[in-house]
Amino acid sequence: KMQIKAELKIVPAINWQRNEFYFGPASGWLPPSPNIPDIETAVLYSGVCLFEGTNVSEGRGTEYPFKMIGAPWLKPDKIMEELGQPLINGIGIKTIQFKPESIPGKSKWPKYLDEKCNGLFLTLIDMQKSNPLNAIVRILQAIQKIHPDHFSVLESHFLDNLYGSDKLRIMLELNGNVEILIDSWAEDENYFYLG
Repeated sequence: KMQIKAELKIVPAINWQRNEFYFGPASGWLPPSPNIPDIETAVLYSGVCLFEGTNVSEGRGTEYPFKMIGAPWLKPDKIMEELGQPLINGIGIKTIQFKPESIPGKSKWPKYLDEKCNGLFLTLIDMQKSNPLNAIVRILQAIQKIHPDHFSVLESHFLDNLYGSDKLRIMLELNGNVEILIDSWAEDENYFYLG
């Protein structure tokens, strides 16, 4: 247990509810990272960051990191067909092609550097209904199903760190139904969902 000796002052937000996004007069955006330039990316990051633990690009090395995912071997039309809809949990999905480049100060060595990637571009259509973690877990399962010979989780098991346990990795490796995992979140009092 850490012994931090600091003065903590909590400033209450009047008439604000935890499930609301704040866009008022003091809502100036300060990027927490060069790869999270706006609030839309910050919201999507909560799910898309899971791709950092796989061999699928999370869009680093582009102008839209964490808003697109892809790989040279990915067949986005097949993924879209498997998902069955262009909108999941308030997030719009469309097919795209991109080529990750070295961008000093943002991403020097992105996955698939200078290779053409086929992928998906993600857009927040309804921020209040958005649930990036839910949507991305479903997309991961679709990629695993369509590309069992190409898709992989990094051997470092970094996905476990990003997700918070080994449950997602094991579910993907065993070709399990991620709906079981998603349903378990509702039972976990530590899981927070904005919707």
